[in-house]
Amino acid sequence: MNGMGGESVVESVSAQVRSAVRERVRATAIDLMLEDGFARTTVERIVAATGLPRRSFYRYFGSREDLVLGSTEEQVAVLVAALRSRPADEDPWRALQQAAEALPDAGHAPERSLQVARLVEAAGELRARQLEKHVAWRGALAPVLVERSLSDAVPLDLLSAHALVAAALSCLDVAAEQWMADGGVGRLSDYYDRAVRAVRR
Repeated sequence: MNGMGGESVVESVSAQVRSAVRERVRATAIDLMLEDGFARTTVERIVAATGLPRRSFYRYFGSREDLVLGSTEEQVAVLVAALRSRPADEDPWRALQQAAEALPDAGHAPERSLQVARLVEAAGELRARQLEKHVAWRGALAPVLVERSLSDAVPLDLLSAHALVAAALSCLDVAAEQWMADGGVGRLSDYYDRAVRAVRR
């Protein structure tokens, strides 16, 4: 019993240490990218600036793109769990938005979120990876929307669920573009709400 409890504490501390290291390295790397651009900020420069061994970098992030945008696998797991936890009778648009709020990056300060959004906009490699992520999100979330609708009078079919998630992601992209154009004033979620209202009108 004590051994199990001690082990769980050790695992918890280790997870906290890994998370702290990840955030420290990510913050330093993004600062470098904002200064010199994504293409010029190589893994070599990041490990030199942070002291993180090169092998450890790939264990923590997988790639420079994932350092900026996060792990697709981890994000999918968070999104699916969050969507499944939403009330069964909640509007699917609202449920998707609330699920997205569960992503770790959703809690970043607006100024930092704006910097990262502009970094992604300026780098073709990051835009391409973001598109790949959205395809993966849609593939994971659409079946969950179908599951949630099984008790509805007219359940969603898979095609309709895919279309709904794709529309929500397009609304997010458009909202982010306008939010950036406006200098990051206000909340991105408010821009998203406006985009969704326009689509559903």
